[in-house]
Amino acid sequence: MSSPAVPYTVASANEYNLLRAEVGAVAVRGWRRRTTSSGSTTATTQATALKVMEVSAPIIAGHFYWVELVSGWVYSPAVGGMHVQLTYTTNGTTPTVTSTRFRQSPWQTPGANQGAPARATAFYPATTSGTLRVLASIYGYIAGTYTMYATSDTPIDQVIFDMGVSPAQTGADF
Repeated sequence: MSSPAVPYTVASANEYNLLRAEVGAVAVRGWRRRTTSSGSTTATTQATALKVMEVSAPIIAGHFYWVELVSGWVYSPAVGGMHVQLTYTTNGTTPTVTSTRFRQSPWQTPGANQGAPARATAFYPATTSGTLRVLASIYGYIAGTYTMYATSDTPIDQVIFDMGVSPAQTGADF
């Protein structure tokens, strides 16, 4: 099966991804891989969370974006765990731990001084074109020291996917 003809030359991979997004195909718009641990934090609130990594991508008004963070390992000194949060900006400014929050994902650890893999996912229906910048950060449930570990074998990956044209919401709330 051959690809459809393109009425102009695509000069770069980024232009190719933009073209694919315009015609509704899923495309990776931005990604980042971290292979070193985040450092540690004693933060127990959103306002004092530890920044782990940021990813950015150009976005198109009317498209639906899927943002995902998959962690190598999170470590908690307490039974319960920690929060992995995704905050963002779309106006070109650097996101902070108190920027608009996509979501906060609590992660349970099996016991005190143990770890578990973590994941945070968010969806964004873009109403304007620009740049989506997403910051991943962590903080704990209770006092203690929290870390998001990573190595080359167990990296932290953060990806922004363009899912194509955003449909209207469907379904109902109850």
